[in-house]
Amino acid sequence: MLSFGIEEEFVFLDASRLRPVNIATGCRDRLAVRGFGAGVVHQEFFQSQLEFASPVYTEISAAAGGLLDFRRALAAVARERGVVAAGVGTPYDVGAMPALTPGERYEEVAGNVRALTNDHQINGLHVHVGVPDRAAGVAALNGVRRWLPILLALSTNSPFWALHGSW
Repeated sequence: MLSFGIEEEFVFLDASRLRPVNIATGCRDRLAVRGFGAGVVHQEFFQSQLEFASPVYTEISAAAGGLLDFRRALAAVARERGVVAAGVGTPYDVGAMPALTPGERYEEVAGNVRALTNDHQINGLHVHVGVPDRAAGVAALNGVRRWLPILLALSTNSPFWALHGSW
């Protein structure tokens, strides 16, 4: 049986203006109280973002249940704070320059991209698949190839950026 893990990034948004809100640290602490501690919840590039990193799964039903449990806890914590937790590619409105999460790695990235930092308000959903060897990896990728157009359509980003439609 293959194994897999899920990483999903969320942004906290002001409920009325849909702008990022820098409250990830407090929300991370509240999630820890609800059983989602440092092993599965991580701060992201900006202080308005959190990432859920699942344990390794071998059953889809267990993964779906774990992700649903986390999303419910996250939604409850966001409601307590009067905000929305959104698993979207980009926020609808970016507002002012976001606050960077402290840390050497994020400071290095911000230093490398400089003025593009404000435009880096992106979130993603990643599924990591474990395979037993290279041959199995090649076979898996060959099997996925025919699904690439559908996967691309499903993975398109948010249609809005900085209040404007991207079409």
